[in-house]
Amino acid sequence: MNKHILINAVMINESKDSSAIENIITTYLSSLEKEGFLASEKIGKERIYVNAKLYDLVRFPQRGVPSLPVER
Repeated sequence: MNKHILINAVMINESKDSSAIENIITTYLSSLEKEGFLASEKIGKERIYVNAKLYDLVRFPQRGVPSLPVER
């Protein structure tokens, strides 16, 4: 068997697997966005997902809410 044919077959299968995984992840992230857990923004070719509530907590800490200790 020609080793180049085998290598090409492996690359095609990896590409299919990668595409399938990407579709699963995109579906999962989209469902989290619909439920209000994430917000998304398209930047270039990519869609970036952010946990908006967590981001707001970190960015705008409220008084009386203890912050986590920072290790140095």
